[in-house]
Amino acid sequence: IELIFEPGTDLLRARQLVAERMTQAHALPNVSAPPLIMQPTSSTSRVLMVKMNSTELSGIDMSVLARWQIKPRLIGIPGVANVSIWGQREQQLQVEVNPNQLRDKGVTLEQVVKTAGNAVWVSPLSYLEASTPGTGGFVESPNQRLGIQHVLPIRTPADLSKVSVEDTDTPMVLGDVSQVKEDHQPLIGDTLGQDAGLLLVVEKFPGANALQVTQDVEAALKDLQPGLSGVQMDTSVFRPATFLQDTVN
Repeated sequence: IELIFEPGTDLLRARQLVAERMTQAHALPNVSAPPLIMQPTSSTSRVLMVKMNSTELSGIDMSVLARWQIKPRLIGIPGVANVSIWGQREQQLQVEVNPNQLRDKGVTLEQVVKTAGNAVWVSPLSYLEASTPGTGGFVESPNQRLGIQHVLPIRTPADLSKVSVEDTDTPMVLGDVSQVKEDHQPLIGDTLGQDAGLLLVVEKFPGANALQVTQDVEAALKDLQPGLSGVQMDTSVFRPATFLQDTVN
């Protein structure tokens, strides 16, 4: 939902009113994330578009780098309000079921969903035990506290396919009733043609200097380049047509 305010609106007050209304958005599907308010952007917010492509890395590998290395670095630049990743391919373990197999084995789709969700320990489905995984705790030394992060036992499709299906009379594993593979979510259109490229759209806060933000983002990208898998990945920067006008204003 995009809200456009009249010039001169008190943004802090407006965001407070919107936040109060968002508490009423409780009738959401179990698989949905809770609503949140994004950072405010100006009407001419786009200052840079960064194209990423590679002949060595897959679209999933590039998406991992963009999400966990590039985006956090750019978000931390003063004046940057948001970085949208177009064409992002989320790394997923996918369980594809065959209705005929389920019928022949006497297994329901709900059993498969429950088994797969609980097996990976962290699930977006709020009705599964894996939706509240808890923490790994910590270990204290004389001068610091170290957090514990568990290594997930299910890391590959082969691992997940060996998990026993829950609530069955006859012992069987997920691989008996489904095909488990690693892939990404279905994409809606193509951002950059047929290749596995990504497009990062950098937006600025209202009132931020577009020229300064652009220069800072370009400098950050230059600093990141050696560490991107030496990561064999090219980045090209494009400036929107509104850039010059926004700089003057």
